Amino acid sequence: MGELKLKKKMWLLFIIFISLGFPDGLLGSGWPEIRNTFHFETEVVGILTMGIFIFSFLSSLMYTRLIAKLGLEKILQGSTLVIILGLLLFSALRTPVGMISSIIFLGIGAGCIDVAINDYVSFYYNEKIMSWVHAFWGIGISFGSGVMSIVLFNGLGWFYSYYIIAFLELCILIILIFNRMEAAPQHSDKQEKSKVKLTKLHYLGPLYYFCYGIEYVVGLYFSTFLLVNYSLSSGEAAFQVSLYWTFLMVGRFFTGFLISYMSVKKIVSIHLLISFLGGLLLLSQQNNFILVASILMGYGFSALYPMMMRLPYDIYNNEVASKIVAYQVGFQYLGVIILPVVCGFIFNYTSLNLFPISILTAILIMALAFKRLYSFKDKNFNKGG
Repeated sequence: MGELKLKKKMWLLFIIFISLGFPDGLLGSGWPEIRNTFHFETEVVGILTMGIFIFSFLSSLMYTRLIAKLGLEKILQGSTLVIILGLLLFSALRTPVGMISSIIFLGIGAGCIDVAINDYVSFYYNEKIMSWVHAFWGIGISFGSGVMSIVLFNGLGWFYSYYIIAFLELCILIILIFNRMEAAPQHSDKQEKSKVKLTKLHYLGPLYYFCYGIEYVVGLYFSTFLLVNYSLSSGEAAFQVSLYWTFLMVGRFFTGFLISYMSVKKIVSIHLLISFLGGLLLLSQQNNFILVASILMGYGFSALYPMMMRLPYDIYNNEVASKIVAYQVGFQYLGVIILPVVCGFIFNYTSLNLFPISILTAILIMALAFKRLYSFKDKNFNKGG
């Protein structure tokens, strides 16, 4: 694909990933009102979120088969349509059946789009664009939350925000219909060429992304950790969590510029170290270090997801690399599903003092997987797949 055509496609990639974040911003920000409609307890939102992630995980594992049969355009258009249906089912029916159906549709649609764009960007673009694409996902979440806030502030029902986002998703679907997206060459014949079998070594990337689920653990338990261990007020703790997410998203834009001056290997190494230092500061039990720890962890994590996504294309052949990228996205969903539950169980039956230890452990495993992967890359290991 020509360089000029790729530049023209970038805006479409950014729009798609903004739209991917739209639904994620609705459920959490609108939950106090949503749960009153359904008469649910507060913790049910965690179950619903986990359900979405489970179906995203399952759909991401099916990506290589789906794209071989349907092609990239149909996957993107079909997944966007599925997300629209999920939003409408949730808001229009306002019943448990509608909610469960919505979870299935939103999860499947999000998982397919997530893998499709990650694979597309991994093949055609560099780490700079990958970092910016994921930064735009954060903009989508913020926009979705903003729509919910405006709707509720004006005294309207929460479901109106779902209608608004569904309409915006419909506009994006129309844009996708009138703008062609060509699949990478390994998918262009729409035939599954061979049964790619992955070895243990191929799972280093997915292991790295599974451990990256610790990002979500921090988002869930950081506030509680600060309340219990540092005696902060609810407002102060929430502010630290917001700082964490803000620097994570802003850091992705900054990393996109940084890639012009530093290698990916150096950027990831530095950000692993920065995030590790943030975790270490939480062990100090010193209130003066909380602000710095929040910033370091957020900024440190910012580069760890996008910078490593396209590495399989530098190590393996295209067919193997595409499957590994799909698994990396899928295992990240799996990490987000499993790690918060496991960590929550550990914290509940032992102590929240283990919160920083869990962060440091995950970062160390990621660092080991990263080091091993780059040893393969530097030696041009197994370039044939």
